[in-house]
Amino acid sequence: GAADSKTGILSVWIRLDGGDASILRIIGASATLGGGATTKWRSSRLNANKFIVTGDNAAGSTILEIISTTSYTAAATWLHLLASWDLASAAAHMYVNDSSDLAGGSTLTNDSLDYTTADWGVGANPDGTSKMNGCLAELYFAPGQYVDLSVEGNRRKFISSTGKPVHL
Repeated sequence: GAADSKTGILSVWIRLDGGDASILRIIGASATLGGGATTKWRSSRLNANKFIVTGDNAAGSTILEIISTTSYTAAATWLHLLASWDLASAAAHMYVNDSSDLAGGSTLTNDSLDYTTADWGVGANPDGTSKMNGCLAELYFAPGQYVDLSVEGNRRKFISSTGKPVHL
């Protein structure tokens, strides 16, 4: 049922146990089975310790890139990363622990993201590189869907007003 689309939602609880100043992959998609150098879609904690969501079109051009303003390093606390995008209307949102954390200069090109790639990995790239040094929980990834996260009621579908997980 996978289909290329201009929209998507990502919600995940993350505990960073180490790996500061290195890339920690939350989700990665590769154009070839078993991984490979061509990643088409990725959500990560960058070596600059910021969260990023990046996606390419079928031609391999980056058409989605949203990044957090704040740096996040290893700690014994859980973080909630919530993002949504609609490239047709140049809309993107990123929230960490229910606070808006979207840096300026996002790439939001009106084109379809290549969600029909050959291989996907959770907690690492499909080839096992860029492994997550920490824990992931309550992962929700919905390509082809969009919700305006600037509306507080929409965020409550993913995180409670007290900052706790909710039943999806």
